[in-house]
Amino acid sequence: MTMPRALENFSLPAEVTDALLQRSGRHAPYLELAIACEGGDQEAIETLAAACGHDLAAVNRCQIEALEWILGFAGLADEAGSKNG
Repeated sequence: MTMPRALENFSLPAEVTDALLQRSGRHAPYLELAIACEGGDQEAIETLAAACGHDLAAVNRCQIEALEWILGFAGLADEAGSKNG
């Protein structure tokens, strides 16, 4: 399914769909930052974090919090903690 087709199922503000479909608008830099984080592109992460008004430490904290959340959601947080501790 294409992104435009998938978005038909949601009632999103135009500026969100612009970011998702055209990589434009005020939300586009945040999308680009998320994509850079997923890809591990450290140079892009630093540049985009600054463009979004955040420092690298804040972005790293958010990534860790997101990972902790998804591990907890998936029921893997305790298992991961027991392997590391």
